[in-house]
Amino acid sequence: MTGEGVQVSPADYNELVNRTRLETIFATELHARRLSPALPARVSVNSEIGLAVGENLVDYQLQIQCHFVDDKDEPVAEASTVVAARYLVAEGTELPEAVFHLFGERAAAFMIYPYARQHLTDLTTRLGLPGFYLDVMVRDAIPEVDTAAVAPQ
Repeated sequence: MTGEGVQVSPADYNELVNRTRLETIFATELHARRLSPALPARVSVNSEIGLAVGENLVDYQLQIQCHFVDDKDEPVAEASTVVAARYLVAEGTELPEAVFHLFGERAAAFMIYPYARQHLTDLTTRLGLPGFYLDVMVRDAIPEVDTAAVAPQ
């Protein structure tokens, strides 16, 4: 098993899975702005997942930004969301940080993504954009984890 380019033992990963409990999922940012009455011809989507490990907890945060342009590449709209999940981690042996990265890639991102996806669909619908839906997340599409992107609260 590999997390953040570092080999992770299955025993360490399984220990983290057994010691974590999802406490909450929450949106920390919702943003939408219509820039033109034109209909979008294309959209670019950028996503980033970050994590922060604290004492007996780990926070994961998924940010997705969408930029809509018309057929002349003029901006039509922008929408973004940041959704976070806090996991409580029971006491136990200290685990390498790579285990937390791997958990984020294999579990947390899949837990958070449907919420971020729904927020973006709601935001773009309220802007009057026709039927915008992000694809379902597949394992190969998971962004790399950036440890500096989120801090524990």
